[in-house]
Amino acid sequence: TTKKKMLGAAAGTAAAGGGALDITDVFSTYLYDGTSAAHTITNGIDLTEGGLVWGKVRSISDGHYLVDSERGIGSNGNYPYFRSDTTAAQIDMASRSITSLNSNGFTLQTGGDSQFNASGYDYVSWTFKKQAKFFDIVTYTGTGSAQNISHSLGSVPGMIIVKQTNATNNWWVQHIAFGGSHRLQLNATDAAETTSSVWNNTDPTSTVFTVGAHTGTNASNGTYVAYLFAHNDSGDGGFGPDSDQDIIKCGSYTGNDGTQEINLGFEPQWILVKSSSHTRDWKIIDNIRGLAAAPNNKWLTPNSNNSEETVNTSTSTIEPTPTGFRLTNGDPETNADSRTYIFMAVRRGSLFSPTAGTDVFAQDFNRSTQANANGVVYYAGWPIDFSVFSSSRSSGGAHDIRSRLTGNSRMYTDATTAESFIGNPIWDTMYGWKHVTSSGTLNTDYITWMWKRAPGFCDVVAYPGNGVSNRHIAHNLGVRPEMMWI
Repeated sequence: TTKKKMLGAAAGTAAAGGGALDITDVFSTYLYDGTSAAHTITNGIDLTEGGLVWGKVRSISDGHYLVDSERGIGSNGNYPYFRSDTTAAQIDMASRSITSLNSNGFTLQTGGDSQFNASGYDYVSWTFKKQAKFFDIVTYTGTGSAQNISHSLGSVPGMIIVKQTNATNNWWVQHIAFGGSHRLQLNATDAAETTSSVWNNTDPTSTVFTVGAHTGTNASNGTYVAYLFAHNDSGDGGFGPDSDQDIIKCGSYTGNDGTQEINLGFEPQWILVKSSSHTRDWKIIDNIRGLAAAPNNKWLTPNSNNSEETVNTSTSTIEPTPTGFRLTNGDPETNADSRTYIFMAVRRGSLFSPTAGTDVFAQDFNRSTQANANGVVYYAGWPIDFSVFSSSRSSGGAHDIRSRLTGNSRMYTDATTAESFIGNPIWDTMYGWKHVTSSGTLNTDYITWMWKRAPGFCDVVAYPGNGVSNRHIAHNLGVRPEMMWI
């Protein structure tokens, strides 16, 4: 973060509104394995400046957890947490939660609780840093009558989520698609309903949001926390080298029971979606777990404690595009005919060109020491986007290409055959790629070269053909391509 701020300052970029900041400075999707021991997650987000950690055990049924910087350390020496699938007040227990919010991530408490850090379980965490034009956290005390609550988001919020901390109550949601006239509940499947008491029928501004007399947002002497998410539009987000890039958007669309594309102006890495016109679940999908132009999209449901769900084993449901996302079928959670849906999307990063080759390129032999230590077959040290694999250096054999965007499949560079499905979770790791999780013996006869997508370096685009000549295909390389493989 410091280096990028210095580079931005040298380029004359503005300091306000997130200037010279990257997506990777303010948002992270991070997978981790539970250990039942004190466990530090290093995701690059400086939470000493404030933020939210939202996590979920993937492999079993247990609640989502939300821990933030503003409510402080609880009586048991850790951060109290919420569950988004229940109405319970904040929970402060000695055997759970997060013990510290660090300058580069957070530390999980010792203990075998399945919700946070049990040995043998798989987890995902989404971290939002407090940052103008991206995310803010506000705590306040209710008065029982309408009041304005100040915030520091620096723009009109795209979505607001409020939860009472000292009593049982629902999670109340306001969205830019309908403003202060309607409400949703994060812990429920209900459609949006007209209301005058929750938000006092008042739209938020760039400095305040308004709560009415409803106990869910403003009971007398009730204590509350509000999470405010920005909506960047037409370059007012203030991120990137020139402080002119959008990284978060909130919006709505109407389902068509078929195929349609939603334009964001950027490729997303994380999407929260909900039907606002019908009773349906909330769904979260991200590109580390399976937001891809391929089958086996993986969802988690904030209003439920369900384990991770594989959405569709034959086709994708939501596909990222260079400018937004594509809905590929009539799944009722995302694209049923004539239904209205709301969403929040975070942009895929980085916005900066790499400054070191080791940040975006790696090569490794099969079962290297580092690979075995991190439960992968080939080690890069970061989530990779694209690989070329050589099956045998000594006796010859196929070479294949694999990419995160095209999922668990491969194409052979020495054959004309179509893409073939592998079936193993190649990309489900923060360290490289794998097709099994157990360790093995080093084999230098097999080698893989691995790339990360980055401006001015490498990009991957998946698109459906339409048979029309002179068609333009968008990409996010940021420069004119010097070589393309199709």
